[in-house]
Formats: sequence, structure tokens, C-alpha cells
Amino acid sequence: METYKIQFKKFFNKNKLSIIIIFSIYLIAILSIGIINYPYIDDIARQRTGVTDFAKSYSRWGSEITSWIIYGSKHLVDAGIWPNILTAIILAITSIIVLYSLTKKLDILPSIFSTLIGLNPWFLQAISFKFDSPFMAFSLLFSFLPFLWWKKKNIFFVISIISLLLMFNFYQASSGIYIVMVLALILKDLLAGEQIKNVILIIFLSAIVYIIATLLYVVETSFNPELISGRGNMTKIAEFKDLYQTFINNYQIYFQSIYNQSAKIWIILSVVLLIIFVTVSVIKARISFFESSCLCNYVFGISCNFLIWRVFDFC
Repeated sequence: METYKIQFKKFFNKNKLSIIIIFSIYLIAILSIGIINYPYIDDIARQRTGVTDFAKSYSRWGSEITSWIIYGSKHLVDAGIWPNILTAIILAITSIIVLYSLTKKLDILPSIFSTLIGLNPWFLQAISFKFDSPFMAFSLLFSFLPFLWWKKKNIFFVISIISLLLMFNFYQASSGIYIVMVLALILKDLLAGEQIKNVILIIFLSAIVYIIATLLYVVETSFNPELISGRGNMTKIAEFKDLYQTFINNYQIYFQSIYNQSAKIWIILSVVLLIIFVTVSVIKARISFFESSCLCNYVFGISCNFLIWRVFDFC
């Protein structure tokens, strides 16, 4: 049996051009932001005082400890463009992981489009942070990492818990990525004719993993008295009886925020991409046309309806 080292070497040699393209796109874009050398929000305080406060204020121990390594001490200093280069490397690895998890190959065109994972309008703000951007990029990386073992359930279970805990400890706003990736791979498996019992098993496994990791992180934050006293009135976990209504409210606020913060062209392009995706998925599916059509409409129906409704607002 080939070792992981040999497999990695073969994979790299086979996809060298795609890997170079992905990294180059990220590097050019992120350096374009970094060389401006404009301090963005939290950057000002970090430049003036050298304070980290990732763990104390946000319960991000991954960011806290990693910052000591990247910046050389517990007192932050300006590291020039090094954090931007590191961010580009992390996001390039993330795109490669996503492509491999979904397709098991790195074709040129998908590789180019995969850079939208880090260069989409909603993540450019994260990249704009001079000190924080590598840690936010790490949160994306750990959100996608478990899916390299999607078909190996035992390994997937363990790696998922570890990766989700790391994601929470770097940047909690990435917490929805794991759920979306699970849905994407479930759809892919169903369209490929996977048995329903296997799909139900992986859904149950993924849900258990997410719940365990989230509860562990809640326990972790409970040991941070400064976080509780400083942000206790700002954020809180919904009571069990209010979970459903809270979910609906958050869901509506989430989509409304995306709409309000998006240029019209991005909404229109999103609708076009969804239509193309559904069409291609139905055509390439190994199940019947009726089954694949119903499945795609069920999984993406809410998003399509929301976006199409908003596009009609433009007319």
C-alpha cells in the first residue's frame, strides 16, 4: 500500500499547474490588499498596544496561541506582508481540499473558480484585517478538512470533532460551512445513486459530531469569566423552548443581511449559477430525471426562491 507521502507527491505532480494557479490568484489578490498597509478596525488597537485579546475577548484560543508563533511573542508587532502570504497559502490549501473532496481532481477551470471561497465579497472583509486574516483563513481550512475522509466514517467522526473545535477557536463565524458542505456531499451521493440507509447514517453521524463539538466549545467558554462578563449581555444561547423560533428568525436575518450587503449583480449571478448547477446536476445524475429534479429542487429550493424573488424586485 502506498504511503500518504507517495500519494501526496503523485497528486502534487499531477496537479502542479492547478495548484500554482490557485496560489497565484490568492497571492496577487491578498497582497494587493496587504501592501496598501491600511489598518482596519481592530488593527489600530493592535498596532498601538500589541494586544492579542483573541482568547480573552472572543474565546479564540487557536488564534491566541498561533499569533504568538506568527508574530514571535505575546506582544503583536507589524510583520509586514508575511501574514498576507500566510493567508494566501492557507486559503490555497483550503480550495484544494474542497475541490478534492467534491471531485477528487483539480481541473483548471474549477481551480480558478474555487478561489471564490476566499475572494468572495463577504470574506474580503476578513482578509482586510492585517493581524487577524490568517486566523480567519484557518477557520475555513478546519471547516473543510474533515471531508477528505468523508467515506471513512470512523476517521471522519474523530477528525470532524477536532476540526470543528479548532474552527470555533479561530473564528466562530465559519460555523455554518461544515453544515453546507455536508449537504453538498449528501446531494452528490444521492445523485450518484447512493443507498438511502448510508445517507441517513452519514447525516446522523454529522449531526452528532456537530452537536458534540458545539457542546464542548460551550463548556470551554464557560471557563472564561472575562468573556461571560464582557459579552454576556450581547450574546446568549436560546432557551430550548425558543430554539425553533430563534432558528427561523436567524435564518431570515441571515438572508436579509446577505441581500442588503450584496450588489445587484451578485444576486443575479447567484441565481444564474444556481440554475446552471441544478441543470448540470440533473443531467449528470445516475438516478432518474424525476428523482434528481425533485432532489435538487428540495435542497436548493429555498435559496432559489429567495434569490429569484429578490431579482424580481430589481425589475
